[in-house]
Amino acid sequence: MVIRVKVPGSCGELLQGTKSGKPFLITCPINQYSTVLIEEQNGPLIGLGEKSQLALVKVLQKFHVKSYPYQMTLHSDLIPSKGMASSSADIAAVCQGAAVSLGKKLTEREIASIAVSIEPTDGVFFKGLVQMNQVTGFCHEQFKWIPPISILMFDTGGLVDTLFFHQRKDLLKLNAHNEPQIKEALALLLEGLHNRKVDLIGQAATISALANQMILCKSQLSEIIRISLQFGAIGVNTAHSGTVIGLLFKTETIVPLQAILEEIQKAVPNACYLKTVHLISGGCLIEEEQNGFFKEI
Repeated sequence: MVIRVKVPGSCGELLQGTKSGKPFLITCPINQYSTVLIEEQNGPLIGLGEKSQLALVKVLQKFHVKSYPYQMTLHSDLIPSKGMASSSADIAAVCQGAAVSLGKKLTEREIASIAVSIEPTDGVFFKGLVQMNQVTGFCHEQFKWIPPISILMFDTGGLVDTLFFHQRKDLLKLNAHNEPQIKEALALLLEGLHNRKVDLIGQAATISALANQMILCKSQLSEIIRISLQFGAIGVNTAHSGTVIGLLFKTETIVPLQAILEEIQKAVPNACYLKTVHLISGGCLIEEEQNGFFKEI
């Protein structure tokens, strides 16, 4: 038995804020992953951090298993503490990998329940895109259509601890102040997702990113928005509790990457280009090795 589980990370969120005081976000999963490999041999846990190990313990407790009998290796493409949902993807991959190797399978809601018991979570393990409460794990709505969006991802520097961020005493008041803008952004985003209007998704993400400036300021944001629109982007999104910024382009657009990088380097020299990624469906991809190849199960 060799099992592999992949869970995508994110480039921040398409939108994040509160509605009537209750927090929510809309996910932005990308083609960068946390991957768990499980082999049928009694070996060590490799690459699992404290949160991932706690997730494994919670799965074992759920299924009344005293100790994990297999070797588990965790690898991630995601940079921690940047707003790329690295911990959420790690936790989800470990949870589902452990469950499948024990002959079980967790639902998305069961994974969410475990994840939020550890820290506020990003719903990248839900299929499609979702509107969810990152504190309780409740999924308000799931969207099957994935907008064809390419994302130029930049890091603005620094690190943000998710748990510490959500414990800020001023967060409730600041989010309440932003609710009118977030309401406007949510209406645009929902219309865009329901009616397949990609431009509206970019507009909504930009409104949410700007509203979040009073909560977690990115000094480079206004210049990056100006430059991105100059080169044909539909908008910009951010990690609302992280440091990454995404320039959103319709996938069909021919993006003049080098010209954009040169312009941003001149205007915002401390913004570091990471890579170009694509918006994809969230969810746990579960595979088993068969005759030397991994096949989805």
